[in-house]
Amino acid sequence: MTRRTLLVALGASSVSLGAGAALYRARGLGESGVRQRSIPSSERSIYGLGATWTTDAGKKMKLVALAGRVELVAMMFTSCPSVCPTFVREMLTLDRSLPERLREHTHNVLVSIDPERDTPEVLARYRAKMGLDPERFTLLRGAPGDVRELAQVLGVSYGKSEGSDIAHTRLVTVLDARGEVVHQQTGVSDDKERLIAGISRADGQGAG
Repeated sequence: MTRRTLLVALGASSVSLGAGAALYRARGLGESGVRQRSIPSSERSIYGLGATWTTDAGKKMKLVALAGRVELVAMMFTSCPSVCPTFVREMLTLDRSLPERLREHTHNVLVSIDPERDTPEVLARYRAKMGLDPERFTLLRGAPGDVRELAQVLGVSYGKSEGSDIAHTRLVTVLDARGEVVHQQTGVSDDKERLIAGISRADGQGAG
């Protein structure tokens, strides 16, 4: 799938499920082992993006490896002095507060918008500093063009600010099991209940 096709499909409807008949095998990440599940493909899925990403553990993966559960996706950078640490802590607090059944079906992805400085080693140190459980959070870096492409698809704006800082939006995206955008909002704590409702809706859609 080309980026243009995906952008058109996402623009057509942000929440309706595609009727793709093909199936793919989705592999989940985590130290506890590999889970596999057949998930119907969709033209509106961001998992159609073909870029290869690198985790903080140095492992290569494509976004389709995230399929099979609800994903909360946010873009950040580790040297961010104030906004990102607060943003990530809010996501961490949300993750810990989800109802048990919903939490079992939900996972978090943080994608760096500063791949030049955010090497896997830097991301690993950030994980340790922020207390991000590898079973609950995946940290990714990619080529600059792939990062920009993903940001464009999700609607995240970012760019160089004063000095080495990067100005960016605090957008949280909720994906269902197929990788379709079900809900988006700015920040977490400003409207936590609406975000939880979006997660619940995504969980329901992904179960079909």
